[in-house]
Amino acid sequence: MRIDFQTHYYPKEYVKLLEKRQLTPKFTRNEQGKIYLAYSEQIVIPRSSNLEKFTEPKKRISEMDANEIDVQVLTIPLPGCDRLGAEEAVEVCRVANDSLAQVCNEFPDRFSGLALLPVQSEEATDEFKRAVKDLGLTGGHVHSNTNGKMLDSQEYNAIFKVANSLNVPVFVHPTIPFHLSNMDNYRLANTFGLQVDLSLSLLKMIFGGILERMPRLKIIAAHLGSTLPFIMNRIDDEFQFIKPSDAKISELPSHHLKRLFVDTVTRDAIPLKYALNYFGADHVLFGSDYPFWNTKEHVETLDSLDIQAEEKEKIFWMNAARLLGID
Repeated sequence: MRIDFQTHYYPKEYVKLLEKRQLTPKFTRNEQGKIYLAYSEQIVIPRSSNLEKFTEPKKRISEMDANEIDVQVLTIPLPGCDRLGAEEAVEVCRVANDSLAQVCNEFPDRFSGLALLPVQSEEATDEFKRAVKDLGLTGGHVHSNTNGKMLDSQEYNAIFKVANSLNVPVFVHPTIPFHLSNMDNYRLANTFGLQVDLSLSLLKMIFGGILERMPRLKIIAAHLGSTLPFIMNRIDDEFQFIKPSDAKISELPSHHLKRLFVDTVTRDAIPLKYALNYFGADHVLFGSDYPFWNTKEHVETLDSLDIQAEEKEKIFWMNAARLLGID
């Protein structure tokens, strides 16, 4: 069995809502009718080339079959709702989650969905509960910042409490940094900036003590945990040298980082093997970032690793099935 944990889906109803917006972020079309994501005034991203794969479940299933993928876990990619006002974010998330539930119910053996959550609204916790209890979605999905607020904020903390009480995971995916600073040229905000934002936000969550206060909380971080496994020894060293006065943890930062689950989104076996050694096979989930990247290449990268068959089984499906309650 194979479960692709990190895949992205645009419900048509969600796209229509964001096409109606006057301000960014919004979907817009050029003179040829091709759709673009205008994330901000500076950042415009083409979406037409993969739009059918984003929106058409049967197209996805044909590619899943070709790559021997049994189940895809669906999440809403950028722009999500992380740059919207509170009221609009709730509306967008309800439409997105209703649509996710619909496709999962139509193809229950092929898709599982993670609820998009309006972090900026006080209604976020109610929407999380509705999505899990009423719609049957299998966890929550947030981006690494919402209007500049990061994972150590009270807004995210409220969501983590719900996840903890419902015993469902929360997937954290990177987004464009709120302040572009020196990343507003060379498309660095779209590439390197996402990893900067995710790494910073995860560190804030760790130092803010959220994982220490909620020992059962299950957080899944995208892209091998971004830069953190590769620089954590330096973070630990600085922590031991001068512990930050506002840090709310009693153990080394790496102790908490290793509690995270991560996906395998990379086409390079070397960092994948490093992350696997760092987190352990029980904490790594196969993911391909479909339809942005080619699923076959990710399968081949994992298959190329010289690890035990039991470890590959855990990564390909067992860990995701256990976290999401997939039979």
